[in-house]
Amino acid sequence: MVNRDQALAAAEQILAATAADKQHADRHGGNPDHDAAHAAALNLQQLVHDTPERT
Repeated sequence: MVNRDQALAAAEQILAATAADKQHADRHGGNPDHDAAHAAALNLQQLVHDTPERT
């Protein structure tokens, strides 16, 4: 089972990757798919952050 810290670390890695893709796309006129992926990654990070650790 994945614990909260592992899930948060994974969410942060996904967020970093989508941020890099979004920045690249934004420099070349933008791309709604990259915007949506980055927004979803932000939502995932927040969801994991807000979820309490199971005991």
